[in-house]
Amino acid sequence: MPARRVSAEEKCAKGVHSSARSVPATVRRDGRPWLSAEPPKGLTGDARDAWTNVLANIPEGSLKATDVAVFERWCRNYALYRKLAKMVERSDGDCLITVDDKGNRKAAPEFLMMQQVDSTMLRLEKELGFTPIARTRAPAGEEKKDDSNPFEV
Repeated sequence: MPARRVSAEEKCAKGVHSSARSVPATVRRDGRPWLSAEPPKGLTGDARDAWTNVLANIPEGSLKATDVAVFERWCRNYALYRKLAKMVERSDGDCLITVDDKGNRKAAPEFLMMQQVDSTMLRLEKELGFTPIARTRAPAGEEKKDDSNPFEV
């Protein structure tokens, strides 16, 4: 006897659909998933802390389940930025400038990497609506029309 076919909606609701395996999602009253406060299994340390901290402090519904990949990338970059910042801070400023064998001074690789990660994070923050300007540019929710007054246009 063949197995009973299960719809994608049922699989998502039970958490067994392939899209629901990497990131736990809870289901809202309307049946659509939204991000859970539980970070994905692949995140460690500062990235996990960033995940839980951001989700605890942003308005509900700001991030959708479709934003998972961008948000996870931001968390990973945040953890990398913290690691690089600690390396730069430990060097007491010696790490900021290096001198090659010809006597040319240039920025240290750790500092340059930290700047690249910072610019990547800023791009992702704009996409996710984490910056003040990005929040003001975010589309407003649709206004519900009140049909109780038939004379109002």
